Amino acid sequence: MTGTDCSQRFALIGVGFNDFGQLGPEGDANGGSFKLMSFASLPKLHVSSAWDSTYALATEESGTIQRAARGRWASMIPLIEQELCPRENAMSIMETSRDVMVILTTNGRVIAVERGSSNGSCKLNMAVSETVDVVSLAARGSGGAYVICRDGRLCTCEITRAPLRLALGVHIPLRVPVLSVACGADHTLLLTATRLVMSFGVGTRGQLGHGDIMNRKEPTMLEALDGVPMAAIACGLWHSMALSECGDIYSWGWNDHAQVKPSPQADMQPVVAVPTLIDPGAGDEEFCSISCGARHSAALTKRGRVYVWGWGYYGQLPDMSTISVSCRAAVCGHWNTFLLIGPQCR
Repeated sequence: MTGTDCSQRFALIGVGFNDFGQLGPEGDANGGSFKLMSFASLPKLHVSSAWDSTYALATEESGTIQRAARGRWASMIPLIEQELCPRENAMSIMETSRDVMVILTTNGRVIAVERGSSNGSCKLNMAVSETVDVVSLAARGSGGAYVICRDGRLCTCEITRAPLRLALGVHIPLRVPVLSVACGADHTLLLTATRLVMSFGVGTRGQLGHGDIMNRKEPTMLEALDGVPMAAIACGLWHSMALSECGDIYSWGWNDHAQVKPSPQADMQPVVAVPTLIDPGAGDEEFCSISCGARHSAALTKRGRVYVWGWGYYGQLPDMSTISVSCRAAVCGHWNTFLLIGPQCR
């Protein structure tokens, strides 16, 4: 790669929707490729992306920390960081409504932030980690969030406004600890410590995976995946995915743009109500991670290849044949896709 800076061997790039400058300079064309950060060593990476904002936190092997904030919330990040403790960083930032976001910090605290008036002010309200030690967070489409505590308890995070208030700790009783939680527009997936997948919420597009289009008020195990240990889960707005421990992908839900099952238009099912084993074109390769956007999906193989499928109107389905280096991570935003690529030099 002629002209490549070999001191910066890895890079985080983003493609797709950019009307709010969530990838690069506001007004630059949608569908272009934007470099958000570059690294000398392979970083531990957290990427949070809403429809109008992007935040990334990266920690390199040397301990160097980088942050990238783009879009409507970018000007708020320095104000938020002033409220954090020494050596505390925002790890995940998610919108719960147009003017409210919820933040999980590296210290296990949760912060609700409300966009203030046009002068750029914001209001903060914190939940202290001495009472709730949070390790994972997922924003609900209906407002608020679910959080997972260090002991595996699943709790609600309720946010109200006027004035801004945040309340943690309404425990959702389950028989087993929860490893991860993912939320769509109006449905939720859980991955338990026993490697089972549960779902609840609205099921009118088959996104719950129970073979029907009924709603579920309580977390219910997906019988179609019983006996198949799962490693990861992901939610789009109205579709869902799960990754098995042996590297297979199962997908279900609304399939109006083939975001569930990559297939020709003529063979496309609008609703897939049962988890279905899919192959986006990788053959016998094993997958190691999955991600869902609003109406598109991405998966990464152990060989560093990325497969993307579904709705690509804004250029969120990158042409992977143009990327000559391996990928280390693939994360979907609502209308974006982010790739951690490298090494660029050996």
